[in-house]
Amino acid sequence: MGFAINDVQIPDPSSFSGAASDLDTLGTRSTTGELHRNKVATKHHMKLSWNGIEWDMIRYIGGLLAQGDRFRFTYIDAIEGIQTITAYCGDREWEAIMCTDKFDEKWLGTLSVSVIEI
Repeated sequence: MGFAINDVQIPDPSSFSGAASDLDTLGTRSTTGELHRNKVATKHHMKLSWNGIEWDMIRYIGGLLAQGDRFRFTYIDAIEGIQTITAYCGDREWEAIMCTDKFDEKWLGTLSVSVIEI
């Protein structure tokens, strides 16, 4: 689908969800209850999850997210299509299990990441 961190392509997640939040500097109500807003921006945040990926890929994606306190993130927006935002990484969760067969042992796991627009 076209996910990237600092213009480096990453594998499409197994699932992702997103939301948009409006930011106001001031919100008041009149005596009749009508809301008067001063909307200054709309910011996006999303959660991405990868399931059954190799441990090296979990580390690779984690390393891209840890290169600084912010990064360019490219994703597919449900309304606007492909978007690139400046974001930071929120919670990161991972789990790994050892998979063994007759010929090979490898770690497979899950990774969940929150990405929040600055």
